[in-house]
Amino acid sequence: MLWLQNVPNFEYVYLHIGNVVENSEGCVLVGDSYILKEDYELKDSLKVYIPLHDLIVSLLKKEKVFIEIS
Repeated sequence: MLWLQNVPNFEYVYLHIGNVVENSEGCVLVGDSYILKEDYELKDSLKVYIPLHDLIVSLLKKEKVFIEIS
C-alpha cells in the first residue's frame, strides 16, 4: 500500500486495492471503471494498482510525488 501523507484532518490514508466501499474506510481505491449496484463497485483494481504502485515507487526514488484528489 502507498501511504498518502499530509492529508488535512486525516492520518492514515492509503492508496490500495479494493473493489467495494467496504474495502475503503476512507482510503483511495483505484480501478479502470465502475458499476453502480447497491453502491459503487470498482473493476480491475489489481490490474490498475500494480503498475501505478510500481510507477510511484520508481518516482519516489528520485523525487517527491504529489497526488491531487478532487
